[in-house]
Amino acid sequence: MAPAAQSEPQYSFNENVLQKWTRERLNIEERGRLLYAAFRYEGTTCMNTGHQLVFDFHITLEHENDSYRIKTAQCLPAAGAQGFELMCDFIERGDEFIHSISEESPLKGKYLKDIFAWKRDYNPSACFCSSSSREYKWGLVYEVLHYALSWNKQMSNNQ
Repeated sequence: MAPAAQSEPQYSFNENVLQKWTRERLNIEERGRLLYAAFRYEGTTCMNTGHQLVFDFHITLEHENDSYRIKTAQCLPAAGAQGFELMCDFIERGDEFIHSISEESPLKGKYLKDIFAWKRDYNPSACFCSSSSREYKWGLVYEVLHYALSWNKQMSNNQ
């Protein structure tokens, strides 16, 4: 019996968006079996007249059996960015709020491909105040990373 064909991943975002974000917002550095990825997210606060937010997502992946396991995942305000200080939850909770965001690492220990089975709310709000909007952003980041790695693999196979 032939092995089951691997189905194409069902991304939440269209390919043009994934390509653009891969080019403009994602950096990947490979060191042996580890990949270090950084994704720059830019948005605005939902209150306070929409001040700019800039957050960096840092992910370490380990290459295992033709898959990538998420070893670390962290999100922090970008160096020098100050818009996060105008977010509702930061005004209310201060550095405790930023610390709690930095401690969230969804899917840590799972495979990157598990993003497609992860059930999360649709919440494209640019702000980081609600956990559902942060999970939505993590989903976005993981999908862009998965797309970039799949696209690079396809390009290598075609050469």
